Amino acid sequence: MAKIVVAEFVSVDGFISSPNGNMDGFSAQGDTSREMAELQHGWGTLMMGRVAYEMIRFWADAPVAGDPIAKFMNTVPKIVVSRSLTEAPWGKWTPARVVRDAGREIRAQRAHPGKDLAVLGSGQLVQYLAQRGLVDEYLLWIYPVAFGSGKAWVPARGLRLKLLGSRTFKSGIVEVRYRATTQ
Repeated sequence: MAKIVVAEFVSVDGFISSPNGNMDGFSAQGDTSREMAELQHGWGTLMMGRVAYEMIRFWADAPVAGDPIAKFMNTVPKIVVSRSLTEAPWGKWTPARVVRDAGREIRAQRAHPGKDLAVLGSGQLVQYLAQRGLVDEYLLWIYPVAFGSGKAWVPARGLRLKLLGSRTFKSGIVEVRYRATTQ
């Protein structure tokens, strides 16, 4: 059974963007770029909401030669959860598949053995999945930036987590892994 892994860039004060959607301060840097490329080997599918899709679609034009992240972003199957999109082109690469029902899609993905499904960004989608207990693991990269307010990554109701591990990078970014618990 594939795990459902939420992967988020988070400010030290718990936001995935500033109030106006700005994400300045979030970028892979040096040692974290290598780590992110390694993590992607365990991901067989990417899922994202419409807003995240529109934000990362620039990868479709990125040259893949010598760039493992660009190669991954362009070759891995992608799913976009959206009520407004009917298609999700990805440059010269295979387009993302558009689905309306995230819960149904997660259950279908879990039924198949193989690599994990990673949910990138997508605050609203993450909140939906978390509230329904559909996330197996949370992978947070906590950046040394504070927004003061903004779009939170956590669901409106409480969420209990068990620490699986953490790492600190020279860049000041802290990687934290949690498993959702019911206790």
